[in-house]
Amino acid sequence: MDKYWPTVFTLSFLLTCPLQIESQNASNPSQCEITEEVRLQLLKMSFDDFDQGDQGWRLYESPVCYVATAGLIDRYLEAKKDLTTREKQVLRFHSGQMYGFSRQHSLARERFLASFRQEPETDGVPWNDYVRATIAFIDRDLSTLKDHRNRIAASTTQMNLRVVDDLIQFFNERYMVAYTGGPVNPEDALLDLLVWHRHVRIDPEVYSPVLKREVELHLNRAMAHVSKRTVPPLTEARMVRAAEVNYEHLLVAVTADPLAATLAATYVDALRPCYEWKGVHDCPERQAMFADKYQATHPDGPFSTYLPLLAAHRWLCTAEAYEKEMRTVDAERSRRLYEQRLSTARGSRILLIRTAAERLAARGRCFAS
Repeated sequence: MDKYWPTVFTLSFLLTCPLQIESQNASNPSQCEITEEVRLQLLKMSFDDFDQGDQGWRLYESPVCYVATAGLIDRYLEAKKDLTTREKQVLRFHSGQMYGFSRQHSLARERFLASFRQEPETDGVPWNDYVRATIAFIDRDLSTLKDHRNRIAASTTQMNLRVVDDLIQFFNERYMVAYTGGPVNPEDALLDLLVWHRHVRIDPEVYSPVLKREVELHLNRAMAHVSKRTVPPLTEARMVRAAEVNYEHLLVAVTADPLAATLAATYVDALRPCYEWKGVHDCPERQAMFADKYQATHPDGPFSTYLPLLAAHRWLCTAEAYEKEMRTVDAERSRRLYEQRLSTARGSRILLIRTAAERLAARGRCFAS
């Protein structure tokens, strides 16, 4: 991630503590809440940790939390008195993105306008053209959007050119959809949310009312979870921690059990998930075997309805890895286990899990593409 530049996302709208926002859709089953304790922890972060890392505001970057996340960034701007001019500009832009993602365009426009660079752009970075292109998109002004796209293309760095090209290509889509590269297959998005969690683009609005409710509940439970794992100083250790925290989110999101957070942390401590798979069988197989073992010893636990889906996916990933390694016997064994776990998941009483399992069966691949 390039420092100071976005990858994904008087203040009359400042929120009171805790940050708690009702969804703009009345059918949203719950609120996105950032508690006072968490808010204070976030406000103590450095700019780099809060804005550029994955444990700051980006931890709450989810459709059910876009408005709350924007409010959190606004609060950070108010609270931190030592921010540089550039850091303030970046934070205002990111706040605008979150409001834009939630289709609150007047608030988004206000933040975007406040993010302009006032100093001459002598570094070859066409920041102001990028901001103006973004405003043109939410203003539905395709001609101005294209003008600033051409200015970015003619710049030295061409920074954010791909993003602006996406805004043009998907001009008729919502800002969140266009910014993130266009529409995704909603069936894959739902499956990937359950088996990967982080960095999955999903829009609850595209699902049936009943399924939408389950997706929103899932996202809310994930966003409400605050891991107790400390942030280590070394980069590689931080990557390991990110993988562990993500796995906790996978688990706590599937159940309302009050002990879910504690049980998820214990599960992850015992599993010690890899932070990258490297295309070989070791990591997915270990995760599949662990899920099977845990299910066998905790058949009535809060994760019991979910683990067959997770195990099915990981066994499929394992089978594909063994096939690339030309280990036919192991690949066939892994596929049999995948089919057995998938059969259980397809019979789940939980609509969300059952729907994801049906997509996994139809897709027949570890990754969507």
